[in-house]
Amino acid sequence: MQQETSNKNKATGVRWGVLALIFVSSLFAYLDRINFSVCAQQLMELFNITKLQFGYIGSCFFAAYALMQIPGGMLSDKFGIRSVGAFSLIFFSVATFLTPFAWSFVALIALRMFVGAGEGPLYPNVGATFSKWFNSTEKGITSAMLLVGTFLGPAIGAVITVFVSTNFGWRWSFYSYGILGVLIGLAWFFYVRNRPNEHPTINDAEIEYITGKSRAALEATKPAPIKTPWKNMLSVPRFWAFGLCYFATNYTMYLFLTWIPVYLSEARGGSFKLSGLYASLPWLCMCVSVFLAGKWSDASVRKGEPKSKARTRLGFIGMMGCAFGLYAATKAVSIEMTVAMLCVCMTFLGLNYIGIWSSSQDLGSKYAAATTSWMNSWGQIGGIIAPTLTAIMQLSFGWDGAFAFSACIPVLGFITWFFINPDKPIIQEQEAI
Repeated sequence: MQQETSNKNKATGVRWGVLALIFVSSLFAYLDRINFSVCAQQLMELFNITKLQFGYIGSCFFAAYALMQIPGGMLSDKFGIRSVGAFSLIFFSVATFLTPFAWSFVALIALRMFVGAGEGPLYPNVGATFSKWFNSTEKGITSAMLLVGTFLGPAIGAVITVFVSTNFGWRWSFYSYGILGVLIGLAWFFYVRNRPNEHPTINDAEIEYITGKSRAALEATKPAPIKTPWKNMLSVPRFWAFGLCYFATNYTMYLFLTWIPVYLSEARGGSFKLSGLYASLPWLCMCVSVFLAGKWSDASVRKGEPKSKARTRLGFIGMMGCAFGLYAATKAVSIEMTVAMLCVCMTFLGLNYIGIWSSSQDLGSKYAAATTSWMNSWGQIGGIIAPTLTAIMQLSFGWDGAFAFSACIPVLGFITWFFINPDKPIIQEQEAI
């Protein structure tokens, strides 16, 4: 395990500024998503569309998002984390701003696909940023801050969107998020650099702590283009198990993101304001769980615990607790008990998120952009399927039947953890064969 240099106390904290921008970027990406879900009733009435058609819009968004995952990782490797991160943020924010100008159902689908395509490179680019800007002992806390931003977006976004929509009209929620997202994209471009030694305010101590090399050594070598050995990676079975795990993880998360406000309103009788408030509580619970799990995971690794134990423990516990909470919600007799069980579900899902995101960096090593894009591609397949399949199940079996079926998906994720071993990078295993 790499140790900090004797100059640690004199090191600058530039990497924490980078982490702050990662946090804010993920926050606004998910503010946009929950904003669209909270405004579902207004959009369905405006365009005279059914729940199934609204589900199609969500699936189209995730299809565009998924298609840009692996290309997004390639773009990050080719053009650098600075330019790709800024472009992604600005592109999807402009598309968000333009959403209220949609003149038809087809136009609305097209704009949501533009948002999805713009967001696509964001998380693979973050994976590459983690590998370049943070010490190997900081993977848990960096993953935690990314995920806290991701899940805080829906938590506060539901409340903010209800407030803005009630007081200024629903269109202004899209305008506000779009403008702020562009500003964040500009901040990313002006602060982040492709390598730590390129940043104007970082000192030698922090560079050495992050990379294990001196500034002079880094500047003497031009970074070689990263050629991801996809063929080798795809021949390793646990690479597929890793992707399938994230499919199960994101299926559950996107179920919440797309349908929870509507579910609480229609199946449990909550008002627009009450459903928006209640919909935020599970996300707040997940924010707390991912932060604490990230610190726990890093502390375990620092103490010498194998990564396979530190990461997979979170996965096993997280997925089974998630399945229990989601199924129990369907048996609740009041809206308050339903929300409590949904909070249990998301709290445990947060543990799994830390396990899988930390494992992504462990498994990818210098190919972290590739493993992150692979993971996210599988996750977005879950995002494509969950909105529409839930709508279909709801029409046939009601809301509780649809959610009871969805509780089976985390069980699949639980099984995949028997095959994921974060102790060994994927490509190292292949090279050793």
